[in-house]
Amino acid sequence: MIYFLNFLRASVLCFLIVGFSHTINSQALAQGAVQQYEDEEEQDSSSLNYNEIPDKFIFEAKQVLSACNGSVNLRAYYDCDCYGLNYLETRVLLGEAATESEIRYKIRNECRDATEAAGIEYDVCISGVDSMTNDLDPGEYCECVANTYAQSLVDRPNLVIQTRTLMPLKTGARTKCRKELLKKAQ
Repeated sequence: MIYFLNFLRASVLCFLIVGFSHTINSQALAQGAVQQYEDEEEQDSSSLNYNEIPDKFIFEAKQVLSACNGSVNLRAYYDCDCYGLNYLETRVLLGEAATESEIRYKIRNECRDATEAAGIEYDVCISGVDSMTNDLDPGEYCECVANTYAQSLVDRPNLVIQTRTLMPLKTGARTKCRKELLKKAQ
């Protein structure tokens, strides 16, 4: 019986030591990874100490992120995660005195992403296939339109995103693709 109790104590002690050392090693590894990440962040001059950011700034940035994700017009032309983070960083840099409009204006040309805009343009194009002439493959044409439109957005990073600036790009993409595909078909 004494042998069994000693064995049990030894097993429990071994378990605690191994488990504890595993926990210590895991914590050390995690701390090392965090430290490496923080060291890399410190090298970036635009990095922030997120522990010191006021909660109201974080809440405001979350609202901006949510508004971006909820708006087809914003989501179509911006990477909303990037936009929300840039909003937060700019809020911290400019402080409480800056208005939301000032911050949005300052970051308006950052975090552009035309991926969803291309998808929307493709859907609009393909839904109007009935009005197209039979001399073009609708899928090929609409894919060309979407890609050309997206590329024209990428090529103009300072473009103000509004209907009067976007419509000429859409029309230009349709014209260019139509000409290219008709020429290719000849």
